[in-house]
Amino acid sequence: MDLQILDTITESQLYRSNGMGKNLKSDTVSELLYLNTLALCLMIQDRAQYNTAKQYAKKTTSYGNYLLFRNNATDLYTLAHQVRYPNTKSVGLSDKQKGVDYLEGLNFADKAHFTVLQRISRGDKNILQTLSQYMTRLERQLTVPSRLRSMRREVMNWKDSSQNNRERIVAKLTDEMRRKGKTGDLLRSLQNMSKYKQFDNPEKSGTLKRAAIAGAGAVAGASLGRKIATKLDKDPDKYSKAGAGIGALAGYWAGKR
Repeated sequence: MDLQILDTITESQLYRSNGMGKNLKSDTVSELLYLNTLALCLMIQDRAQYNTAKQYAKKTTSYGNYLLFRNNATDLYTLAHQVRYPNTKSVGLSDKQKGVDYLEGLNFADKAHFTVLQRISRGDKNILQTLSQYMTRLERQLTVPSRLRSMRREVMNWKDSSQNNRERIVAKLTDEMRRKGKTGDLLRSLQNMSKYKQFDNPEKSGTLKRAAIAGAGAVAGASLGRKIATKLDKDPDKYSKAGAGIGALAGYWAGKR
């Protein structure tokens, strides 16, 4: 009896709350696979969620491929497992055999998906260059509806989006994932993002931050130099350059603290 109970316990929040998949329809499972992958694409573009996304991708791929059901796997692993192997006995579907037939009719390339997650887990700096094309292929493989495709375009244009548009994108993705699955591993991260007053890109590193502070110090120093030159009746350009240099140096070291 104890062994039977252990066999049905999973760490996946999504499958735990949905009766091990028995409350999920087949098209919902495939769309949630797409949405959770899209959520990772979003999170790696946000400075505060970047490491969380890497660790989640690492955990998802730490069990090898999606061949076997794993009790302690992530939502994303379990979704990929069920879409690739819909006849799995460990999780169910609300539309039963009809749902199994639907998932078997999809052309999910599990190896390509697994490889993309591995690249995310390693912090591959070139991953964003290929993610847009990959997500386009994935939406065709999973036959996702057009409204989710438009969301993909918005997520992949994240870098060029305004603060207001970013807030709207996070809200749309969060609402879609909650509506389809009620809960999930990545929903907490998206909900945290919805509370941001400002989004920061991952490349906004300490080096860039110090450079920005140094630049501000240079401007302030140049201004002060001109004022001093005026009071002393000296060459404004000479004092401005000297002040800019001192201000930039001071700003750089202030940024390192």
